[in-house]
Formats: sequence, structure tokens, C-alpha cells
Amino acid sequence: LVVLYGLRGEKLVLEHEKIPFTRLLREGFGAARNPRIALAYASAFIARGDVVVVGMYLSLWAQRAGTEMGMSPGEAQAQAGIMLAIVSGTPILVAPLFGILNDRLDRVTGLILAMALAVVGYVGFGSLDDPLTGLAIPVGIMLGCGQVASIITGQTLIGQETDPRIAGSTLGAFNAFGAIGTLVGSVLGGYLFDLWTPGGPFLMMGMASGLVMLGALAIRFRYGPAPTTAPATAA
Repeated sequence: LVVLYGLRGEKLVLEHEKIPFTRLLREGFGAARNPRIALAYASAFIARGDVVVVGMYLSLWAQRAGTEMGMSPGEAQAQAGIMLAIVSGTPILVAPLFGILNDRLDRVTGLILAMALAVVGYVGFGSLDDPLTGLAIPVGIMLGCGQVASIITGQTLIGQETDPRIAGSTLGAFNAFGAIGTLVGSVLGGYLFDLWTPGGPFLMMGMASGLVMLGALAIRFRYGPAPTTAPATAA
């Protein structure tokens, strides 16, 4: 409703011809020739996978652990809900602070710090024997902070690097990588949960975050600080 009525100020004037869908795809995925945009795409893949892993497998693991401790299904579900609220809710307070910090750092450097935090949080949480122990709370808060920081830094990086002339295509590709990350995180996380260990999905995301962090370090050292405005690279 806000969008429907709030955008009724002036009529939209289309100043360009309709662009074929295949061209939009080429523009969006071709933007990854910019290494920082490629890095932002990788961060979207990881950050969206993070969301589904936390939302799905933390709850499932906590329910299983509670049942094994002798809780009723309802009690186990309640404990799972508390842990999910702590992991997902507490970092919201940190998000504005990390946003301010990210505005004062090179965007790739901010992404490196976010991924490092995510690695510590995911590997630490995935290594726990029980997600309902006291230690799970501080580790879970760190996990949630890493998740939120990864989302913020990836979005600010893609916003800075996007060529305004192909912004729609680039952001579409960015979100497509996020959707793929959601699917991969769901499927692989489920196999790891069943066939390896309940902490497997978290260890998977920790390792994936580590790979993105190494890629960000390589880009930062090779190309130096990112310019504050994106270069015009597309025709």
C-alpha cells in the first residue's frame, strides 16, 4: 500500500526502448568482469544461504537436541524458538553500527571483516555438541552478527560498483545469485545434517564464507581501495 500510493507523484516517463531479456542477462552477468561486482555476487550467494541455514537447521537441530534431553515436542520447539530469536534478533542492534563502520572503510575491507566474523560464528556454532547449552548463546550471537554484516557489506558493495546504466540488470543478477545460494544451502545443508552431523550446515557456510573472504583479500591487495563511484564500463 505504501508503494502503491506513495509513488503516485509524477507519471513515469520511459526514455529508452524495451530491452530484450537476453541482453539484460548478458549485461547483468557480464558485469562480473568487474572483480568487485563478482565478489558482491559471491557474497549474495553466501548471505542468502546463511539465512536459510539459520532459519531452517538451527531450529531443527535445537528441536532434536531438546527431544534427546527428554523434553516434550512442545518444550523442544519452545527452546528452538528462543535460540532462533537470540541468533536472529540480537544482531539487529549491531546492524546500524556495522553500517556506520562500513561507510568509513573501503567496501571490500568491510566485506572481509564481515566474512571473517561469519567464519568464526558459523564454524564455532557448527562445532558445538549441543545448540541449547549456555555456550551456544554467545556463539550464536556472533553467528547472527556475521550473517547481518555479510548482508550489509554485500549490498553496499554492489550499490557502489554498479554502473548506473545497467543497474537493474546488475541488481537482478545479484539477487539471482542470492536465490541460487538459498537453494544450494537448503539442499546441501539437508544432506550434511542427515549424513554427517547436525552442525554440518553451519560448518559448510563457515567454509564458504572463508572462501569468499580469501577472494576479497586477493581483490583488495591486487586492485587496492575501491573508488567511491563506479566506473562506466557498459555500453
